[in-house]
Amino acid sequence: MMKQSLFLCLLKWLRFFCRILPLKKNIYLVLPTGYGSIGDDAMVRVVVDYFTSQGQSVRLLTGQTTDGWEESFFRELVSVDAISTDKFITKHMNALRFIITGQRCWIIGADIMDGAYDVSSTLKRLDCAFVASNLGMETRILGFSFNHDPNIEIVKHFQKLNKVSFFLRDERSAERFEKYTGATNYTICADLAFLSRPVGSLSASMEKCLAWVINEHSKGCQILGININDYPFRIGKKKVPQDPERILDRTVDLVKSLIEGNDVSISVVAIPHDFRHSHKLGSDIAMAERLTKRLNEEKGISCFCLLEPFNSNDITALTANLDFILTARMHLAVLGLVNNVPSLAIGYQDKFEGMYSHFGLDHGMVINSEDFFDEKSLLALQESFFNRSNLRKTITSALQTVCSLSKKNLLGVSQFPD
Repeated sequence: MMKQSLFLCLLKWLRFFCRILPLKKNIYLVLPTGYGSIGDDAMVRVVVDYFTSQGQSVRLLTGQTTDGWEESFFRELVSVDAISTDKFITKHMNALRFIITGQRCWIIGADIMDGAYDVSSTLKRLDCAFVASNLGMETRILGFSFNHDPNIEIVKHFQKLNKVSFFLRDERSAERFEKYTGATNYTICADLAFLSRPVGSLSASMEKCLAWVINEHSKGCQILGININDYPFRIGKKKVPQDPERILDRTVDLVKSLIEGNDVSISVVAIPHDFRHSHKLGSDIAMAERLTKRLNEEKGISCFCLLEPFNSNDITALTANLDFILTARMHLAVLGLVNNVPSLAIGYQDKFEGMYSHFGLDHGMVINSEDFFDEKSLLALQESFFNRSNLRKTITSALQTVCSLSKKNLLGVSQFPD
């Protein structure tokens, strides 16, 4: 504790003496993971676009120089600083710039702040928040969820952050967060991605996909967007990993159940929502490609596989043209809700229920991964799909309120703190 206090004291003196230098004040946005998640892309894009619209620039703070963010669309809008890299000079110069010039430090919380995925990665972000806030930076952890079984070490770190503002993205997460950490300096908001709006040009792959969707609609088909992967079946302490082929078999059966005995024509868009780990059989990309092949072999079903590259801007444009979504990724559901499109989710990490609760859709919109292979998933899909018109009305009536909650993440940023 003494060493930590001395270290912070030295950093404060360094910041104080460097105030006389004509250095630009910086906004730092700490990234949730390496590039490849459409959900992360959406959340980061919202924050970057917000500050850019105010004429302010953002520096992205990442763990390593090879994680892909510097190669994404953000390279045209922001600078990417890495503070964990093999390049000694680069690492320390980036850290020094952060210490001296940082005026805001915002951390994208998402679903990583309870430590369910990677405890060490979350602890690094909490340490960053501790240092930044104690150096006088306006520090926030934006739009995050908190599960029912958080890591104890992470809870202890949260209890040290008395100068940090917390933004919990649903009431259930807020209740769990207060229960475990004792913190009350939090704001209940909604996920940042609810502020996503398609702007500018779309990728060539999305233009091709939308042309296909429009053509299928002209034939009288309902368009079902599907994201499937093995993630919900292996994340969690008591989960039993499932064979990707078994997951695909069940997904095909669920699609067929909507058509058999019902007067409806359905076409499917297979939507990868994460480009990472694409070599693995259970990844978004591998599953989308194989689902497309399987469905196109079925009589009366046409399926289009969306191929990279594309980003969250493309997906927001796509969901506006879908009739329903079945998803294993929460942010595909969010980008559908932005366009009043209902969805059914394969849940994990206690985060889907809180997200749907903003719309009063607490029940029936989430399939537990344990129930995916039994009758419960079939009944849930049929009930929600054939009730999609009423669900759309419910979503429409709540969407403005949810967007207002999402904007709470960005409140009070018109000026730099003194």
